[in-house]
Amino acid sequence: MQVEKGFVPVKTIKEAQKSFADLFNVQGINEYGSSSLSEYAKIQTINEVGTELQRLEKMVPNISKLSIRPLTAENLPGRKVSVLLKNRALGEYNPRLNEIEIGLISKQKGISQIGESYSWHALYNDNLYAFRHEYGHAIHAQGLSIGQFDNWFSIYKGKAVDFWERTISEYGGSSATELFAESFAVYTSKIYKKGALPKSIEKYFDDLLGMKK
Repeated sequence: MQVEKGFVPVKTIKEAQKSFADLFNVQGINEYGSSSLSEYAKIQTINEVGTELQRLEKMVPNISKLSIRPLTAENLPGRKVSVLLKNRALGEYNPRLNEIEIGLISKQKGISQIGESYSWHALYNDNLYAFRHEYGHAIHAQGLSIGQFDNWFSIYKGKAVDFWERTISEYGGSSATELFAESFAVYTSKIYKKGALPKSIEKYFDDLLGMKK
């Protein structure tokens, strides 16, 4: 959906749950295994993620609607993606539950989001890289038609693994799934410039997200 009103920084987890449900096509944002973390750090992360989601939806209208189709492979009903705060440095996506687990931004600052040798060029490695990477997993798992899914796999298989390791990241070269998530995180970066990704990948995301950069 197109965001019609701006995301207002929240002060509590309860406010965040309502704000995310009202503004974005996501289940909400919740605490999980984060009781030892400071309230300030939790709210800081929530507000960072909320601001990023608003930016993505303004940049690419309907982006969050890409991640709500039924999980037919597991024969589960479709459900909106949810964001969970975890006491961890990086993020993780659970395709069965369509949940993004994300570490606190304060913990991520100054830390390579994927790993020193695995991450994309530092230019794109901002504090929300891990969040965009995991959101990319949600789209890859639930937001693609069979044709779009197959086309992406063809792109991945069209080049040798070492090509993707050199042009995207070592992690991106490990599978078609990770290549999608890594590429999505870069393509949706606020400082992305046309031509930074290989042409086949850039065109794929131009078509998928309805953009011409």
